[in-house]
Amino acid sequence: MSIVVRIGCAVLLVVGWTGPVARAAPSDGYVRLAHLSPDTPAVDVYLYAGRSTDRRRQRLVLKHVGYGALSPYQRLGGGTYTVAMRPANAAAASPPVLTTNVRVRGGKAYTVAGMGPYKSIRLRVMGDSVELPEGRAALRVIAASLKEPSVDAGVGGRRLASGVRFATTTPYEVMAAGEARVRVRGRNGQAVTKVSMVAGSAHTVVVLDGKTGLRLLSLRDSVRSARTPRGGVDAGLGGMAKDGAWGRGFSGWRSRWGRWSRCGESGRAAVREGVLAALVVVGLAGCGSARPVPGWSAVPGQVAEVPTGAVRAAGAPVRLVIPSIGVRSPLERLGMGAGGELRSPVEPGRAGWFADGVRPGEPGPAVIVGHVDSRNGPAVFARLGSLRAGAKVVVVGDKGVASTFEVDAVRSYAKARFPTEEVYGATPDPQLRLITCGGGFDRAARHYVENVVVYAGRAD
Repeated sequence: MSIVVRIGCAVLLVVGWTGPVARAAPSDGYVRLAHLSPDTPAVDVYLYAGRSTDRRRQRLVLKHVGYGALSPYQRLGGGTYTVAMRPANAAAASPPVLTTNVRVRGGKAYTVAGMGPYKSIRLRVMGDSVELPEGRAALRVIAASLKEPSVDAGVGGRRLASGVRFATTTPYEVMAAGEARVRVRGRNGQAVTKVSMVAGSAHTVVVLDGKTGLRLLSLRDSVRSARTPRGGVDAGLGGMAKDGAWGRGFSGWRSRWGRWSRCGESGRAAVREGVLAALVVVGLAGCGSARPVPGWSAVPGQVAEVPTGAVRAAGAPVRLVIPSIGVRSPLERLGMGAGGELRSPVEPGRAGWFADGVRPGEPGPAVIVGHVDSRNGPAVFARLGSLRAGAKVVVVGDKGVASTFEVDAVRSYAKARFPTEEVYGATPDPQLRLITCGGGFDRAARHYVENVVVYAGRAD
């Protein structure tokens, strides 16, 4: 499969790429590739697993990458990768002009860019991850203008950086969330762009040479929850623990499960109807419009000629459908308790979403919680732990937009060692976390001792 993306005069041909990598395990990281050398001709960029350029380890090829082009983030398993540049149309077996290694760590993002003038161009690895206090955002500048060897940058009346030299990058500057007016000045002119910085988001402004002056690209690097709950989630009331119900299997409590999930024949019909409705919404949402590659940042002049994976404003989620385990549930809004913990839904038969976090279908990790049981028996997420990689999860928003996710991994954690950063940490793409209780039941505390977390990545 080949994908063509135009950015102004730059053309990016992505060869052998079949959309976003479906697996989004907690150990995965992200890499995007860029050409930021103004006087260097178009190149072919290769990504290999490991430290060699062995064709058997080739993971990605970007053909005819011109100045000012940046690829979508690619989700990769943790480990070392090699990035190589060859002249455009050079044989894949020919020696690369430039190579570098990037060490990908779980939950971290990186940009690998060709930077500097043609005679001394080099590949530079930049870390795209930043720790943010609650309610704050971050912004940095990459100077890639050869006409302006040094630039100053400011946000509103605040100076962001002074004397930023060509082929260098400023550190992320943490600042208040909100609409920011970024102004970049050089000796010969200036340019202005607006950046919408929601709480928990990180952004990059790339300074490029334009036809008549400076040109700015505004990139959103990642998004995380505006607020981060503390510890695990109490999402079980013990109805399946009092007489060893965990060991009896699904048939032992089918009748009680039916009270909450309506999982009889009528319930299965309702599930089918819900999935069909969601699929119709997905189909209508994509009709008649070019949809950007998932993870591709919105920049002026960009046209993505590929009808896959729109990143759209999904609206507040109102319904959850998981066909493989018979879940079809309305969604309530969940907040945080006085101790900073994430609250669980009021009704055991209904799931809820973390309303102070990311909305499902939008960039970042959205969180949905459901009880594993009530005091009398199974609840909405009783079978969550049985999900397998590849299972589909559909979340429908109040604007009629359905977002489809694909399960990547199912993990269990002791609540005392809940992986807060893995669950709520920043991601460049839309992801989903489903949480319930599991493990043994502490009768004294009246809580289960573990949380089951399902990790899912955007599939549509």
